[in-house]
Amino acid sequence: MRYLLLLLTLLPLGLAAQTGADTLLLRHGVAAEQVIHQPADRVWELIADWNNLGRIAPNVDRTVMRGRGLSATWVIYVNNGLEVPERMLTFSDALQRMSYTMVDPPLPLRNYVGVIDVDPIDNATCLLSFHLTFEAQGAHRAKLIETFHTFQEAYFAGIEAVLAK
Repeated sequence: MRYLLLLLTLLPLGLAAQTGADTLLLRHGVAAEQVIHQPADRVWELIADWNNLGRIAPNVDRTVMRGRGLSATWVIYVNNGLEVPERMLTFSDALQRMSYTMVDPPLPLRNYVGVIDVDPIDNATCLLSFHLTFEAQGAHRAKLIETFHTFQEAYFAGIEAVLAK
């Protein structure tokens, strides 16, 4: 298993008011990659349908998706009661790549963008990449990075488990 975690503080992007004081917002990134011992087409088929997220991620109760590809929107219902509305930004079956954003995030962040790629290594193995960026105030940064890192680990493990059946 190859796993790569990059925690990046990229660049100050602006100021936001919080309780009357200006707080610097920073752009952050969390990137993870893992070799999946399944064909790329099989992995893509599973993850391209966000309704499967409840099968993959243990903290997700269910996902309700409308549309497919660029017209897709969905709401992720997390086990703790959180509802996360998202929409597709880019989608390519040919490239096995998609990007998406949170719509009105229920978390203390903004400008969240996730990018997921499936790259074949050979006929039975692929590299799954899951990169995300977001803006957050310093006080929330560490918790958000930890939360997203934990989700990525569970996402990879869940994909392996579902496809092993």
